[in-house]
Amino acid sequence: MATDAAAHGGFELAGRRVQLRDFCASDEDDFLAWAAFEEMYTYMPFRIESPEAAKMEFRRLLGHPSRQAVPRRHWFLATLSPEGAFVGVTGFDHLSDGRVEFGWYLSPPYWRRGYATAATELILRFAFEELAVSEVTATCDPDNAASRRVLEKNGLRVVGEETRDTWRGTRPRLRLSLSRPASAW
Repeated sequence: MATDAAAHGGFELAGRRVQLRDFCASDEDDFLAWAAFEEMYTYMPFRIESPEAAKMEFRRLLGHPSRQAVPRRHWFLATLSPEGAFVGVTGFDHLSDGRVEFGWYLSPPYWRRGYATAATELILRFAFEELAVSEVTATCDPDNAASRRVLEKNGLRVVGEETRDTWRGTRPRLRLSLSRPASAW
């Protein structure tokens, strides 16, 4: 499942419905277009304020030192459709307490097509099979029924509510979690 993606020189998780891989320089225009979708930020905890800020963020992700870290603890990945279209951004962190926390931010033209579900499935499989973590966790805005539905469809359950400083001010976030299943994936 995890491969060394020689075409772009980085990490890759490939599934039937989606591919998650390290960013490469040729993703810049797609990333900038992704960052410009205003409605995407409705429930996101962060916001990229301008094309210049998007360019800086892309360069930060492209050159992030975590890409060469051993062991790797942070992944910031381009999310691609089966046809290779740039769908959005997926990220996950292997936390020091043995859990993985993840999230995805997809462009509105790609909502309701199963890409978030497919990205979640890849992350769960990688986290439980290859990283052997005990638990996978994510947050979503309580008003974001679609994201909550995707997470719950993949087996995560609400375990609490917390607050987070976001670009819209202090907001509630639902914490969802899934423990490592007893059976192999």
